[in-house]
Amino acid sequence: MSSIEELQIKIKALEELVAKQTKLISRTGEQVLNLQVQSTSDKVARFNPYSLTGEQPIKKPSKFSKHESTEDYATNEDLVQLVGELQGQLDLIEERSIRRLINSNKKPSDNLAPLFNHDGEEPDLSLYPKDIEALIKIEDINLIKLARFYELLPPTQEERSKFEEYLEGKRENPDLEEVEKEIKIDDYSKEELIEAFDRLARFIGVDARRGEDVW
Repeated sequence: MSSIEELQIKIKALEELVAKQTKLISRTGEQVLNLQVQSTSDKVARFNPYSLTGEQPIKKPSKFSKHESTEDYATNEDLVQLVGELQGQLDLIEERSIRRLINSNKKPSDNLAPLFNHDGEEPDLSLYPKDIEALIKIEDINLIKLARFYELLPPTQEERSKFEEYLEGKRENPDLEEVEKEIKIDDYSKEELIEAFDRLARFIGVDARRGEDVW
């Protein structure tokens, strides 16, 4: 998947998230208003203008069900957290786009800006190519590690097998971290490594390519 397609998917996901938050905020506002009305109604119901005469308080039933729970209401903390997460994702996309744009204008010997992955983590700088020349000469094992860090390579056969066993209930967990430590060059074909290089170059924002007839 190209970096542009990934960005479009991210933008679409954010648009959906914004729509959900807008709906949630609207619903929460309505619920808060209902709570305020209920609170006022309860206070009115408990008010007894004849209490000074010693008569029993007047009881009025609330129009809200006594079984109604406030557990489903969004709290201020929920909204703050959701807005914070959304802002964090927008900031990450913007920062990554800026760095990618900067890299696209670099000369072969200029330092490349490291890009965050989808979780907002920076790569191991000992693996990340210093410049375009270093990217072109990158060793296959480092290419694999970087491409997997950016989720640009498909899972290995061993990973797929373990995950299928996990889904079938044959494993308590897929143990993918253990597989990650044992990744070898032989786990990927020459064609997959060429495609991984091209995807990594596009993701970083440079025009170096190993494949033929690729944009």
